[in-house]
Amino acid sequence: VFNDKLSMRMRAQAAGIPVPDFSSTLNYDALRIFMERVPGPWLLKPRNEAGAMGIKRCEDAESVWRHLEQLGDQQSYYLLEKFVPSDVFHVDSVVADGRIQFSSVSSYGLPPLTVSHGGGVFTSRTLAADSPEAIALRELNARVLTTLGLQRGVAHVEFLRTVEGGHWLFLEAASRVGGANL
Repeated sequence: VFNDKLSMRMRAQAAGIPVPDFSSTLNYDALRIFMERVPGPWLLKPRNEAGAMGIKRCEDAESVWRHLEQLGDQQSYYLLEKFVPSDVFHVDSVVADGRIQFSSVSSYGLPPLTVSHGGGVFTSRTLAADSPEAIALRELNARVLTTLGLQRGVAHVEFLRTVEGGHWLFLEAASRVGGANL
């Protein structure tokens, strides 16, 4: 489940963990209904790539269909997600016997998608352990890791705090240390 963004989203959503609205790209009728129900812009995301690699921002349905056409037989390896303007946070954890032994909560300076697609300098800073954000994210992180079933290892879990309303959303998780610039 840690290698597939669609599977992790489905499992988290079923457990009541908030996630951005999303749809599989496997069924065109379901995808059409999703795009009618959830206004764009959307992100067409590879299900198995790390970070912001391979993500396409789609402003309208025509753009989604065009990108899917270009993907050909690879379309099933993608999901479509509502783009939610947000600040992005990450929690890095060490897990043993199904329990978190250590975690560190950090905030990206700019969302990684912004840096990878628009340029800028990648930054991340560790939050004070007693900050309201760190407290809330450690709790949400524990729910995510329990839901995804990590028993032993390390995890890098990303969360969004929406610009509108300040709501927390689970974005994605990896059973590995933070990658790329981290």
